[in-house]
Amino acid sequence: MVAIAANYLDNFFSSKSNAFVVAFLMMLGSW
Repeated sequence: MVAIAANYLDNFFSSKSNAFVVAFLMMLGSW
């Protein structure tokens, strides 16, 4: 899970796309 979260963060900071923001928030909400 840590590697997946790190990959999400890397994609989030590299693209800063609204889709990544929503996906990241949904991922945090699912935990």
